[in-house]
Amino acid sequence: MAIKVNNLYVDEAYSPIVVKALWANQVLIPGITYTDKYYERAGKIYIHKEIKGTVNAGAPGRDFTSQHAEDGLVEISVNQNFNRDKKIYGVQLAQVSYDVIASQVDLVGREIGAGRQKTGLAFLANEASVYGSNEKLTGTNVKKHLVAIRKKIVDAGGSFDYIIASTSAYAAILEDKTNYVPEMNDEQLRNGVVGRYLGANVLEANALQGNVKPYGWDNPYDLSTIDLIAGSVDAFAVVDQLDLLRAKDSENFNGVRVQGEANCGFKVLNPDAIVVKFNDGTVNTNENTFYVEAKKGTTTKTVLVELLNGTFDETIAHTDFTVIGSTTTAVALNEAKTVATLTLADANTDIVITAIATTKIVGYDADINNVSGLPIVVKTAT
Repeated sequence: MAIKVNNLYVDEAYSPIVVKALWANQVLIPGITYTDKYYERAGKIYIHKEIKGTVNAGAPGRDFTSQHAEDGLVEISVNQNFNRDKKIYGVQLAQVSYDVIASQVDLVGREIGAGRQKTGLAFLANEASVYGSNEKLTGTNVKKHLVAIRKKIVDAGGSFDYIIASTSAYAAILEDKTNYVPEMNDEQLRNGVVGRYLGANVLEANALQGNVKPYGWDNPYDLSTIDLIAGSVDAFAVVDQLDLLRAKDSENFNGVRVQGEANCGFKVLNPDAIVVKFNDGTVNTNENTFYVEAKKGTTTKTVLVELLNGTFDETIAHTDFTVIGSTTTAVALNEAKTVATLTLADANTDIVITAIATTKIVGYDADINNVSGLPIVVKTAT
């Protein structure tokens, strides 16, 4: 409907800038969480697997005792197919100002990638060894559980290479300020590694939610039941056999078809080297908290709160915080600036700043977009 200001009709317009869809973090990464070395042009791949034995000590000067050589087979079915075909009519292209084709090519590629990742995570968790406890993870018990998981993997002869953590599990890891080391390397951050914990790469997986039903499975798999998956890179194989993404003129109508397809196989090669921990079905209430530190002996600590888009007086959703463990119970941030300074009492104890529901504070100098609302960074002042 036309818009009128007083008695004058004003123009209407559509922005050529497209709001991008939100996607899960990439956590299935070759060389970091899986191996991609088992590629063959086949629908099913068989891999020879060594069977180890035990050699006991005996008296010197004895004869050999012969044994037959043996091995096992692991099979990878390359039968998980992901495809998408979208029609864009010529009349649509003629009547919009933004690049519809480029936008849809990008969207189709991301849709296929998201389906591939959720399916791969279901295979990874379903075929891994199960950790014995589903106790809710917190900042005080997460180290205990991950030390036990690490021991289970290393005792089996595996290596503790990575931790794929749900957002709740990652929030608990963040609270262990002694052992968690945020990743600062640009290349690692681009690969999805957000830090290291007990020597393993940590990847936050916001894809661990909702159901996914791999091809051939009788029932869907609920990814939200997973707290974390940890293990050895070489113990999980992903075979990417087909990777198509194209825009082509249609033979059947005046316009373009945007098509994408991927054909993959997923297999845990050694279940003892990968461990999955399930949760107890409750939400971690600590996932909207953030700890700040100050030098010992001081009576106050200063924290900088930075708003990454806009100013505090323009953003009603981020005007106040509750500070637990301090004589300061509320802090108003309604100034016309992007960075505010908070001086908090009781510096010798950890103070938890709990944001309101639309905000998630995610770590020292981190500006990771999570949940709805504008991201906020909280830093200890220099």
